[in-house]
Amino acid sequence: MAHKRKQPGRRSEGTAPPSPAPPPPVVRRRRPRAAVALVALALLAVGGLFAWRSLRLRGAGGLGPLPAGLSPGRLNLVLVTLDTTRADRLGCYGSREVETPNLDRLAAQGVRFENAISPTPLTLPAHCSLMTGLFPGRTGCATTAASSSLPSG
Repeated sequence: MAHKRKQPGRRSEGTAPPSPAPPPPVVRRRRPRAAVALVALALLAVGGLFAWRSLRLRGAGGLGPLPAGLSPGRLNLVLVTLDTTRADRLGCYGSREVETPNLDRLAAQGVRFENAISPTPLTLPAHCSLMTGLFPGRTGCATTAASSSLPSG
C-alpha cells in the first residue's frame, strides 16, 4: 500500500479539526519604577515643606518660646565640649568645690544637657561623630593616633 502524502491545507480523514488559537496574553503596562519613585519623592518634599513651614511659623524652628529680646534670626550655637572633665566638677552641674562662673553663666542662658552619651571614649572619633551624626567607623576618624588626619571633603 502506497503512503499518501499530505497536501498542505487538507485534513486527512479521522483527525480532529485544529483547535482555535489561544487568545493573546493580556499585556499589563507597568508604571516605570523611576516614575513611582519620582512621585514618592515629590510627596515627601511637599510634606517636608509643610512641616518646615509649620515649625517656622511657631518661631525658632520649633524650639519653643525664646528668651525676651531674642528673635529667631539672632539664634547662635556655641558648642562646649570638655575632654577628661567630669560633670560633677562644674558649678552648673552642682559642684561647690570649684568655681566656674563663665560656664555657669553660659549654662544658665542656654541649653545644658543632663544626660549625654558618647559613641566612643576617644576624643577625635567622638567629636567627629558629634559633628556628623555618624558612628565612628563611618566618619573615617576611628583613631586618635598622631599620624591620623581628618578625612578630606
